[in-house]
Amino acid sequence: MNKTDDFARLTSLNSMLCLLSGSSSLEAEQISAVLSFLRSETKAQLLPSDYDANVTCIVELHDPSKLRFTGISHWDVRNNCIDPLWLRADLLSKLEKLENEPSGLLVISGLRQGICPSPKRWTKRREALYQDLVAFIEKTAAEKAAKSKTLTLLFV
Repeated sequence: MNKTDDFARLTSLNSMLCLLSGSSSLEAEQISAVLSFLRSETKAQLLPSDYDANVTCIVELHDPSKLRFTGISHWDVRNNCIDPLWLRADLLSKLEKLENEPSGLLVISGLRQGICPSPKRWTKRREALYQDLVAFIEKTAAEKAAKSKTLTLLFV
């Protein structure tokens, strides 16, 4: 995966969280400026740990007092097996981290790249698989989440 894809996903996450959390657009613009600067200065790919840390940092910048989300978990699916059995196991391990939180946010990134790694092309069959996997993830999360708690899934 090239760095442009990582920074593009981080920029999209920033925009979505601005809308979702109701934070100021000024904060979102500042984060976007930082991401643009990092994109221009970074010559290598983002390491998975750096990408994960950046996702967490962006979420925390949009909700610093944890008013909207008391728990945050990030799941980068790019390098995972997308077979439903393994996908379910990975999802359950991520949801387990959010079990004791009254309102959790699970950021799911790289699902499209897991289904269609570069240089392959996006096809109707891959689109159908993507839609099936999103529905599977949503259904599994809904079954696992407690009724009294709020769980937000954000696909980036």
